[in-house]
Amino acid sequence: MIPPAEVISSFFGLALPSKVADIKVGRSAPKRSFADSLFSFAAGLTWSFLALGAGAALALAAGIALGFAAALATGLALAIGLAFQNIATNFIAGIFLSTRRPFQLNHLIETNNVLGTVQSISLRSTELRTPQGQIVLIPNKEVFEKPIVNYTVSQRRRIDLKVDIAYSEDLEKVKRIVSQALEGVPFRQAAQPVELFYEGFADSSIKLAVRLWIDSSQQNDFLQARSEAIERIKRAFDEHDITISSSLRTFNLGIASSERLLKILSEQEISRSNERNRSSKE
Repeated sequence: MIPPAEVISSFFGLALPSKVADIKVGRSAPKRSFADSLFSFAAGLTWSFLALGAGAALALAAGIALGFAAALATGLALAIGLAFQNIATNFIAGIFLSTRRPFQLNHLIETNNVLGTVQSISLRSTELRTPQGQIVLIPNKEVFEKPIVNYTVSQRRRIDLKVDIAYSEDLEKVKRIVSQALEGVPFRQAAQPVELFYEGFADSSIKLAVRLWIDSSQQNDFLQARSEAIERIKRAFDEHDITISSSLRTFNLGIASSERLLKILSEQEISRSNERNRSSKE
């Protein structure tokens, strides 16, 4: 049985001395399962109501009027309810997350603009470990109310790339070369062909969308496959002299404007030449 002091401490969100010592020396405190957290919450709630009932009984024993004791109990109950509103909301959200199970431990998910692997689901929050190694605690209420992207359930992921192709290139040839270059990408799903689509005309290029699927949901595998795909496309373009267009703008001034510009430049060059001649004579 959990001691009353520990139950009340857990319920009110206070740290026990042993846990404080763990933090100071750098040791991680043991993680509790959701069932343990649920029991602690229920036990803490029970102790709170027992304390409330004991207070009302003592008030009656002391001769305080029944109406005043009832008002006191109501006020205390209201104060407790308001004080623990967020805790109760996160607790209920944690129950829904545990029953609906949109994700499990070690699943790679994205929620509340945080991408990470699920480490634990506690009474009040969900713990994620980001690819950079940070631990992020997100309140269960926020996780339950916001969209959740689970990258692990399907066991596959899609890589999307954008390539700018110069207008002078043969578009059918480009698609064929890109498709061949991506055949050996690590983790590529052989049953799913590479998808290539031209999406539109830009100022100096034609937009090519490249899509390929990999048989892995791991973030490292995804990053490795995407990097390999970019390298293969660049190497294939270099071998076949295909130009990846850059953002350049061409201005058409018209014949009349071009003639005026050439005349101005010519006059400026003549003026600079005359100045150099005068300087040399002096």
